[in-house]
Amino acid sequence: MKHFKMKTTDTNLWQNEPPRYLREFPDYDTELRMIPGFEDSSWHNDAMPSISRYFKMDNAQPPLIRAVEVWQDYMNRERSEMAPYDPDEPYFRFRVDVTDDDEIAQPLLSTNDWREVEACALKAAAKLELEWRKKMC
Repeated sequence: MKHFKMKTTDTNLWQNEPPRYLREFPDYDTELRMIPGFEDSSWHNDAMPSISRYFKMDNAQPPLIRAVEVWQDYMNRERSEMAPYDPDEPYFRFRVDVTDDDEIAQPLLSTNDWREVEACALKAAAKLELEWRKKMC
């Protein structure tokens, strides 16, 4: 039996259970990277694991949930469902999206540089948080 270290804030996990991304993607070929304030939002019906930060706009009718999502594709391009078919086209492992008021993802960045991902995701989250605070007043 494998033993897993807790690297998530998911309080429903037992100490020896794998993190959510491994339960949803048992064949994922690397560790899921985290950003402070984000949570593992991986779901097996998606093409790859993800982390997200959610903002619920309670005073909107109906209530809106907006999010910053960071998608983390497989390291091995051949295992990816989203890799370009043409091997000469670049393969970007990371993508940052923001959902709009209709919960439609708007892509902000595709890259292989985690520092760019983290900076973009934190900036997008700060912008959404500012919008959220304005709407809550």
